[in-house]
Amino acid sequence: MSRHSDTTIPLEPNTFYHIFNRGNKGIKIFYQDRNYPYFLQKYDSILSPYLNTYSYNLIPNHFHLIVKIKSVEDILSSAKNDYTYLSKPLWKLMKTKLENFPIGIFKDSPDFLLLLNQAYPKDRYPFIRFLELVPPFLKSSIASWLLSDCLKRFFSGYARAINVQEKENGSLFQKNFRRKIIDSETYFTSLIWYIHNNGAHHGLCRDFKDYPWSSYHRVLIERPSKLKKKEVLDWFGGRKEYIDFHKSAKVNWNLLNNVIIEEDGLLSF
Repeated sequence: MSRHSDTTIPLEPNTFYHIFNRGNKGIKIFYQDRNYPYFLQKYDSILSPYLNTYSYNLIPNHFHLIVKIKSVEDILSSAKNDYTYLSKPLWKLMKTKLENFPIGIFKDSPDFLLLLNQAYPKDRYPFIRFLELVPPFLKSSIASWLLSDCLKRFFSGYARAINVQEKENGSLFQKNFRRKIIDSETYFTSLIWYIHNNGAHHGLCRDFKDYPWSSYHRVLIERPSKLKKKEVLDWFGGRKEYIDFHKSAKVNWNLLNNVIIEEDGLLSF
């Protein structure tokens, strides 16, 4: 289990985060070249409906992402395509929420009360019907749960595939991925530079531009993508400014010290 307190920071809609994690006890999470695109494809398939991605880098035993969680409305709309029935964990979460509010606040949601005041339905309850019953003030909590559940499905699904490939059965990732709120323009700018430079930082290449599994070059490719390319280029003032900043950046290392995860004995391979 991670000893870091940033593993419990809530993931809130409309918020920027730096999400990162490493292999359990520093082991690799990418063993073969094909694992990198598989990670990105699975990430896109499961998570792109729920968050926007601005930067990434995949290193043999860890990864970094800059994301912005989508709005409550977008998350719930996407979930209608991904969830057919109400899951027991989500039902239990709603029962807990019910206990924390005065009963009178649910006076306009009698069917919601009825659903939660009985045992978990033996017959599978339609997820879309459940969303129709939920009071508006609980939808943000549901959106956060859905996002966490999707992240869990992504990590566990990728880990299963790698364990089959490597004929292993232990934990692939360090339990509980780390996340930090990106709460300043300086932090966002410095973090993009740090993430794109991660391959060179770890000695995997001499020039960060030569490392193939970062989003640095992807941002510069003029092709439609779910990666927020235009937003990143606009942030730096344009294509030239983006390139120039990466060449000669003066970043704030005080902001970055708490995300340099190799200080935890990361580079063990």
